[in-house]
Amino acid sequence: MKLHYLHTIDGTLRVLALSRHARCVELYIKSVREGVWALVALAGSLSGQPDRDCCQGPYHSACEAEAAVRRIAATLLTQDYRVRTPGQPLWALPAQRMVREIRDTRRSFSPCDNAEQALEEPV
Repeated sequence: MKLHYLHTIDGTLRVLALSRHARCVELYIKSVREGVWALVALAGSLSGQPDRDCCQGPYHSACEAEAAVRRIAATLLTQDYRVRTPGQPLWALPAQRMVREIRDTRRSFSPCDNAEQALEEPV
């Protein structure tokens, strides 16, 4: 078993971007309201908008959501995804839009049971 460690400068993991070939997956930890967090996952071509999305939660601490991000990232890393160089994420606005929809109760927290499968490339 290969271990993967995701280190951040400030010890928190709020955005993680991974890529494989021309495919990108971005994982966001977003505050929905006081004490409630969501994991927003978006996937798509590096040159376009996301074609897959998933929102998991609610998590009652950022640490719980971070653990979920780390589990998903570990699975994706075994599938030859690589952590992208830190920088501006591609889809911060679509991720924020999903969180706003959750706040407005137009979107449920858990449309997917398995984020890794939900983010797979379309066939």
